[in-house]
Amino acid sequence: MATRGLTPKQQGFVREYLRDANTKQAAIRAGYSESSASKYAHVMRHRPAIAAAIQQAQNRLAVAVGVKATDVARELARIAFAPVEDDGPISYGDKLKALALLGRHLGMFGVRDGADALDTTTRVEIIIQGKPS
Repeated sequence: MATRGLTPKQQGFVREYLRDANTKQAAIRAGYSESSASKYAHVMRHRPAIAAAIQQAQNRLAVAVGVKATDVARELARIAFAPVEDDGPISYGDKLKALALLGRHLGMFGVRDGADALDTTTRVEIIIQGKPS
């Protein structure tokens, strides 16, 4: 893992983030207090040296297991757009999760304050106007 130039806590954050991709829990496990973990997690995740160390480690892991991002996206799309049948192998929950992951992977939802999860609070309003008289 390329962690040169990182403090021991930052190195710990990188190592712990790779376990489950949970920034707050990674910060806590790396030694930050629970009360400040969210703040530090957000700041650290967006520091170029830390982001680069995480990306390098994730790239090495992907190569080691022989999985490409396109493989993952293709499988998520297969699940997301598969038909749901009574007692079938794919549930509505499976589809929603796959759609959320695929959309996040493709950057379709934007970034809001470093949020790691799908923003379900966005309100969309459609106004249909009639023909002018």
